[in-house]
Amino acid sequence: MVQHAVSASLRHTTGRGWSLGGGVGVLAAGELVLEGRRHTYRPGGLVSVSASKELLDDPQGRMFLTTSWAAALTIAPTRDAFGTRGLYGAVDFSGALALGGTIANVWSPYLSARAFGGPAWFTPAGGLVPGHDPDHHSLGCGSVFSLPKNLEIGVDAALVGAKGLTASAGLNF
Repeated sequence: MVQHAVSASLRHTTGRGWSLGGGVGVLAAGELVLEGRRHTYRPGGLVSVSASKELLDDPQGRMFLTTSWAAALTIAPTRDAFGTRGLYGAVDFSGALALGGTIANVWSPYLSARAFGGPAWFTPAGGLVPGHDPDHHSLGCGSVFSLPKNLEIGVDAALVGAKGLTASAGLNF
């Protein structure tokens, strides 16, 4: 399975240090191969909620250890080479830890570990096919760059287990 998605999210940091967020997006492209048959994703939707908290209290702000928790729902129609329609859906729950540091108040590289899972289903012409993630973990790394005018850009690469690449841009206000 290969998925390409675009999403937007809002986050709010509480007085107790928790960052709470929600997002919506589009599963824009990708494919699912089932029993040798390729099913192409049509545009579908996704919604997510998340919470994160910094666990390490470094008074100098150079090191960080963050935990995050999230839940997401994805639904997208599919079509195979013969024009047969189907529907793909997944619910995903995840927990993660990120350990890193901040250099010159600009660059924050980190290492990450994630565990996740949840039900997935697919309804091709033959009926409902339940499924799950082949890997329920990933290990990776990333970087966030804090730019002037409260802008941030980031990249996160999951390199072991379930592989993935995420690019992000944010505005703090």
